[in-house]
Amino acid sequence: MSASAYLHYVSPDACPKYARRRNISCMSTQTVVALPDDLRAALDRRAPNPPERDELITAALRAYFAWPRPGEDASDLAVINAHAEELNAEAEDALSYQIPL
Repeated sequence: MSASAYLHYVSPDACPKYARRRNISCMSTQTVVALPDDLRAALDRRAPNPPERDELITAALRAYFAWPRPGEDASDLAVINAHAEELNAEAEDALSYQIPL
């Protein structure tokens, strides 16, 4: 059986200062999500207050979406591979300036 988790609306005025400084969008939308009971219980334990839940779920989704799906990064990988020798030489040069600790 699953429980519904209600994600609260956060107005742009409530946007964290660090996000405003970095020009990160804080427009929010209310969303209802069906969660398994065990996941909802863990969410309630970790973030018992609605603002904490919003922040935790937002951070989790941002982290998840930061990783590309297979094929999404193909063009970036092609660019990196095309310049691999130059990039590796630059990295080796930068590492040569490090001193042993």
